[in-house]
Amino acid sequence: MNAFINGELPNYWRAVNWSEDAMQREQLKKKISKVMRKGYISPGKVKRLITFFAVPKGPDDIRIVYDATKCGLNEVLWSPKF
Repeated sequence: MNAFINGELPNYWRAVNWSEDAMQREQLKKKISKVMRKGYISPGKVKRLITFFAVPKGPDDIRIVYDATKCGLNEVLWSPKF
């Protein structure tokens, strides 16, 4: 077992609620594409999902917040507290 995993990884399949605001939705797509280009997310078979949402980052930008609490991932992953 991996030293950072303390239990069985959860299965989570709830769809992400995209923003109804068209501008914010486009910003989200742009940010997600950037993460995919870096190789953090890749196309293929999906085993589990993690929810995310946008928060304002200044007047014209957003920040993506990944929420590992809802899918149960926080319960089984260990991370050092700095």
